[in-house]
Amino acid sequence: MDALLRNMIRQLNVAVVNTKVYAPDHPTTANSFQRSYDALKRIFEQKGELTLGVVENTLIVDEAPVEESDSLILKFIDELKSRNIEGLVFYPDISQEEFKAFLDCLSEEPDQLIDGGGAQKYLESRGVSRILANEVKYGRLKDSLGDGEGFEEAVIAAFLMGKMPVFHGDQKGFLSLLQEDPAKISGMINNSLSKMRDDGASEEELSRAANRAVEQVGRFLEAQAEDSCDHRKIMAQIVFALNPDAQAGLYRNKAGQDDCPLDRIDSFVMEFNDEEVIRLMNNIYRGGLSSPKILAKVAMRVLPELERRERLAPQLGREFMKLGMAKEAWEILRDEILWDNYSLSQKVDRLASRSQLVQSDIDKIKSLGPDLAEEKDGREIKKLLTSLFAALKGEDPEVRANVAGYLPQFYGIVEDSRKFKSADLFFCKNLLSRLKAEPEGNVRDSILYSLAGILEREILKEHFNAPARAILTLSKMGYVGQLLKSSQSLVSQDVCDRLIHAALGEDSTSADEALTLLKRFGKAVLESILFVLEREENPDARRRLIEVIRSMGPKVTDDIVKRLADTRWYVVQCALYVLGELGDKPIMPDLLTSSVYHDDMRVRKEAIKTLGKIKGRGAIRILCDLLDDREEEIRLLALKTLGEAGEKMAVPHILPFVQKKKLKGHKSGTLRQAAIEALGRIGDFEAIPALLDILRSKGLFKREDEAIRKSVVEALGAMGDPDLEGILQSVVEKDADGAVREAARRALLNLSPAERSVAI
Repeated sequence: MDALLRNMIRQLNVAVVNTKVYAPDHPTTANSFQRSYDALKRIFEQKGELTLGVVENTLIVDEAPVEESDSLILKFIDELKSRNIEGLVFYPDISQEEFKAFLDCLSEEPDQLIDGGGAQKYLESRGVSRILANEVKYGRLKDSLGDGEGFEEAVIAAFLMGKMPVFHGDQKGFLSLLQEDPAKISGMINNSLSKMRDDGASEEELSRAANRAVEQVGRFLEAQAEDSCDHRKIMAQIVFALNPDAQAGLYRNKAGQDDCPLDRIDSFVMEFNDEEVIRLMNNIYRGGLSSPKILAKVAMRVLPELERRERLAPQLGREFMKLGMAKEAWEILRDEILWDNYSLSQKVDRLASRSQLVQSDIDKIKSLGPDLAEEKDGREIKKLLTSLFAALKGEDPEVRANVAGYLPQFYGIVEDSRKFKSADLFFCKNLLSRLKAEPEGNVRDSILYSLAGILEREILKEHFNAPARAILTLSKMGYVGQLLKSSQSLVSQDVCDRLIHAALGEDSTSADEALTLLKRFGKAVLESILFVLEREENPDARRRLIEVIRSMGPKVTDDIVKRLADTRWYVVQCALYVLGELGDKPIMPDLLTSSVYHDDMRVRKEAIKTLGKIKGRGAIRILCDLLDDREEEIRLLALKTLGEAGEKMAVPHILPFVQKKKLKGHKSGTLRQAAIEALGRIGDFEAIPALLDILRSKGLFKREDEAIRKSVVEALGAMGDPDLEGILQSVVEKDADGAVREAARRALLNLSPAERSVAI
C-alpha cells in the first residue's frame, strides 16, 4: 500500500478513536482530526478522488485489492463493515466540515447508524456532498444480477444505478460494449428497474433511477476522447431499447411531473427516425404519461422541427386512439403539437371550440396578445372574449382564477383595438355577476383583482361612469375592502389625483361620479385628499373634499388628530380645519391645546375657529382662557368665536371687556365692540344691564362712542326681549346719532316673546 494512503488510514482510525474517547473541543481530538485531514489532502495532491471498498476482510483501493496486516488498518476495515459501509468515495475539494461529519459518522454506534438509514443518509443529513458512502460489494455484485454476469458486469450495473458515482472498472471494455451492443446496457437498466419495482420502489424512485442511468452513460461517453465514438447515436439506441416504463420515466422530473430534467436526452432522441419516434411516444403513453398536457410537452421535445411535427401528427393520433385516448383529448394534444404551425385565425378557432378551457389554453391566449393587437376587425378578439367569460363558469377553480387574473390584460387588448363600444361596462357587469355567483374564495380574489385593474385603467383615462357603477355594486355586496386589498395601485397617487381633479371640476356628472368613487374608497384616499386640502383655497372645493372625509365615518378623526403633531404648520392648520368641519364627530378639546399655543399665528387662528365649531364646555374654557392672551389679535378672534359658539358660560369672561376692565392696547375699542357683539349673539339676558349702562351714559365726556352705542343697540335687538321695546323706542326717537337710531329701528323688528325679562 502507498505510504501516503497507509498514513491517512492510520491517522483516520486514530481520529475516530479519539473522537469516541475525548470531548469534541479537547486538544487531542482537534489535533488528530487535523492530522488525518491533512493526510487526505496530501493524497489529493497526487491524484483525483479516492475510492475505497471492502470485500470480506480485504480493502480495495481504486479497484485494486490490498493485503494488509497493520492492526490499525484492519480495525478501520472492521469499523466500515460493522456499519455496512462497503464503499467510499472521497473527492478532492472536501471541506473540513464534511470530513468532520464523516468522523462523526464512524463514531456513531453501528446499530444506531444502520437503524437511522445508514451512512449515506447520515452524511446527506449533515450536508456532505464530497464523500459518498455506498453499498457496492465489488466482489459479490454478481449474486444480485443473475447467472453469467461477472465482476465487470456487476460494476457496470452498479455504475448505472448510481451506486458508483464514477466508473472504476475496465473503461475501454465498457466503451467497447457501448459501441458494439448498446441494447445490452438497456437490458441492464431494464433489469435493475424491474428489481426495484419488485422491491416496492415508487414511480418517482423509478423515474429517478432511469434518468440517473442515462445520465451516467452520457457523462461517461462525454468524458471519452474517441472521435470515432458517435455518442448521440449510442445514447439513442440505449433509450430506444428501454422498456416503456423506463422511457416514460425519462420524462418525469423528481416530483413525478412532465418536464425532462436532462436536456441531453432530447438530443439523443433527435437521432430517432419517424417510426422510432412514434414507438417512443407510444411507449411513453403506455408507461403512464397519458395526459395530453404531458404528452404534448414530450412531443415538443422529441419533435422540435415544425415540418416533422405536422407530418407525424396524424399517425400519432391514430396510434394514441388505438391505445384508448379519447378523441377530445387527442384534439387538445394535436393542437399542442401543431400550435406553432397554425395561423392566428386557426389558433383562435381551436380555442373557441373548446367545451372547457384548461390552463394551457389560457397560456396560449396570453401568448396571442401581440397578434390580437394588430387584428383589424376585432373578430378574433370577440371569439376569445366569449370563451374567456365562459371559462369563468367552468368546472376547474384554478382555471377560473387564472382566467379572472388575466382579464385585465385582455381588457387592454380589447380597448386598444377600438372595435368595441362600452367594453368597460361589459367587463364590469360580467365580472360582478361572476363574483356574486362564485363559491371559491381564491377565485373571488382573482375576480376582484381583475375588477381593480379595469377600474384603475378607466379612472386613469378619466372615464368614471363604469367605475362608479361598479363601486356602488361592490359596496352593496360588501366587497370594497377586499377590492382595495387586491390591488394597491387602485388607490395610487395617480388614480387619486385624477379622481380629486374630477371631483373639483366643472363637469357635474364627472364630479359626482368621482365623488362616489372617493367616498367608497374611504380611508385609502384620505392622505391624498388632505394633501389637496392643505393647498386648496376655493371654499366650494374644500366643501366637496370635506364631504368625502365625512363619509369615511368617525374613525377617521383619529387619523386627522395624529397630524396635529406634524412639524409643518400647513399640515397642522389643515388638520384643524378638517376637525372643525367634522364638528359632529367627538373630539377632546384638550387635544387642540398645543395648537392653540402654536408658534405659527395661522395655526393658532385655525385652532380657535375649530374650538368654536366643536363647542362644549372644554372648548369654551380654552377660548375663555385665550381672552387673557398677550396677542390682541388672538383675544379679538376668541371674542368673536365665543359669540358664534353661543355658550352662556362665556358671558362672565366677556363682560369685563364691555365694562372696560380688560381693555388695553391700540385695539381696545375693537375688542370692546367685539365683546358687545358676542354678548348679543349669545343672548344671555344677564348681560343686558351692562349693555344698558352704556346707553344711559350721558354728558360730554361720559357719552359712549357712536359705534359702541350702535353695537349695543344691535346686541339688544338680537336678544329679542320684548321688555326692551321701550328703551329701543326711546333711542329711535331721541338719540342724536342717525346710525344708532337706524340700528334701534331694526332691533325693534327682532323683538319676540321672551322666557324672562330684565327690569329696566
